[in-house]
Amino acid sequence: MITTRKVIKVIVGLTIIMPVVCFLLQDNVWGKSSSKGKPEDDYQKALTLTMEASKYLELREWERSMGKYKEALKKFQTIKKKFPDWETSAVLEKYTECQNKISLLEVTVLIDASLKLERERKYDRGIKLCNELLTKYGEKYKDTPALCATLVHLGTMYRYKGMYDAALDSYNNVLTKYTEAKYKSFRTNSKFGIGFIYQSQGKYVEAEKIFQEIIAGNDSVAANFLRIFLQVLPVKSWGELRIMPIIEEFLNTDMSKEEFLASIIKANKGLEKDALVFVGIKLHISGKVDEAKKYYQRCLDGSLSKESFGYKIAAVALQNLEKTVTR
Repeated sequence: MITTRKVIKVIVGLTIIMPVVCFLLQDNVWGKSSSKGKPEDDYQKALTLTMEASKYLELREWERSMGKYKEALKKFQTIKKKFPDWETSAVLEKYTECQNKISLLEVTVLIDASLKLERERKYDRGIKLCNELLTKYGEKYKDTPALCATLVHLGTMYRYKGMYDAALDSYNNVLTKYTEAKYKSFRTNSKFGIGFIYQSQGKYVEAEKIFQEIIAGNDSVAANFLRIFLQVLPVKSWGELRIMPIIEEFLNTDMSKEEFLASIIKANKGLEKDALVFVGIKLHISGKVDEAKKYYQRCLDGSLSKESFGYKIAAVALQNLEKTVTR
């Protein structure tokens, strides 16, 4: 039997509970928005991730940078989904920025991989990777240093394989399409490649001309050594020695000193002592000046004739090195 007292208790209970229920329903504490959180918090977390990604980018840690950008991208995707009307333009801008950074980093990682294959002299795999990269990203990034670098590396690997027509196509693409100042180093490397091809083909006048172009107005370490070579060895004599392709590959890849000297002996036995000067040059280019100096001195210690190219190059290289140190 329902008494008046019980009715009063129910009414009192409802009076207490209903405002709470209404509050919960109004703010949807039990519903969807309770899981949303604040958009500002999610946005700040995403921005922090982009800043971390940017720091890794500056450190050239491509994989870690790309990972952070991918995390940030997911955060911005979540914000777009959960808060479609919140700061739409700002979120979209950051979302697009992350997409672009990830895409460009994917290209960079592939270029690094192709460079590694080039240094390891795995040219077939390197050529395949470069061509895949150009097919996938060539149009999107055609006006970037990344694609320009890919063409240079591709040309160099073709050249090391003796595929001169394909190499010239890649190098000439660089010279034709990338004329701005920011591409100067890529253009120089392409000219080096073309010069070496001309020399290998017996086109000595053309090779000499393009090497002189490189030297003019270029004060890089590579250009300075080219200047020394041309002082000591005419381009025509490079072919007679039959070792210049080995030297150039040694200077630009991870070929060991032992393998280099063995290749020199195979190509032209008797020049292994002269070839020591190029071990010094490789160390010099790598910034290991003291070690380079020891190799130059070895070439001047009496084991080589003063008329030999190893002696002459070592003498000029050591002189230039000492001038640089005393400046």
